[in-house]
Amino acid sequence: VAEWGEKRIVRVEGDTGARTPLVVLVPPPAHHEKIEMESQGQEEEEEASHESEEVSVPEWVRVQRPNHLTYTPFGDLLFSDNRDNVGIVYRLKEAVHVQPISAEQSRDAHGWERSKMEDQADQNNVDILFQTDGVIEGLALGSDYSMLYILVASPVGKTVYRLPLDSDDDEDDGSGDATSNEPNEGEKESASVFYSMPFEDCEEDHIDYNGNVSLSVGSKLSVDAQGTLYMITCPSTVTLLSREQGRVIGTLTSQGSKSFTSIGFGEDGYLYLTSPNELRRVKTR
Repeated sequence: VAEWGEKRIVRVEGDTGARTPLVVLVPPPAHHEKIEMESQGQEEEEEASHESEEVSVPEWVRVQRPNHLTYTPFGDLLFSDNRDNVGIVYRLKEAVHVQPISAEQSRDAHGWERSKMEDQADQNNVDILFQTDGVIEGLALGSDYSMLYILVASPVGKTVYRLPLDSDDDEDDGSGDATSNEPNEGEKESASVFYSMPFEDCEEDHIDYNGNVSLSVGSKLSVDAQGTLYMITCPSTVTLLSREQGRVIGTLTSQGSKSFTSIGFGEDGYLYLTSPNELRRVKTR
């Protein structure tokens, strides 16, 4: 459960109802890392020749509005957080192995400033998988669980990124975190653009984009059992993308309806769509 008021992610234990904190602190966005300069000499002339750069370890920050919680087959928990017009996808490694706490500890945990009551000197259980400018509006695993699709909105349009996932990620040292930039040589494969569209392609006059924070709780991206992507592109339009090439293969529209706020498939196979005052379901096959 993503608790926005508490600014944390918890797991509600089925047998006791206790809320076990999973995520409270996260690494800051990459551009927030500070570079400290140290002088080795006493005189200004000597300082110029003896300066050395040292990368400080950035302090972790409180998660703001965690969203789009997604478990991988490898037991990791993926989630997004949008802050200062930067969208980030985090990974809690081996989340399924986090030990539950008791109901008594659950009450005390409301005051915890970390995911555990004791001090965590070595914080390495959460890392950044993806970071880009804009607002993340949805996460979805591919039908074969080998890909993570990430929907990002910017002032000019929407982009779907595709990020490969595999079990080797759990053994990675974190040096190959993916961003929307070009992949680095020698590192694991980075995210690539799967589909992109400008808002000018929408017929609707009003496009609701908030560059600071996404107040939408649900995801605007989903994948069916065959691997077809369904994404809310325009306020009342759902675009279907092919699994292989990200090619548009169809659209679903609702004229006169308020903007769609979330999309997702139910266990019954129906596609469910929400708007501010409606819940609709569509038979897609």
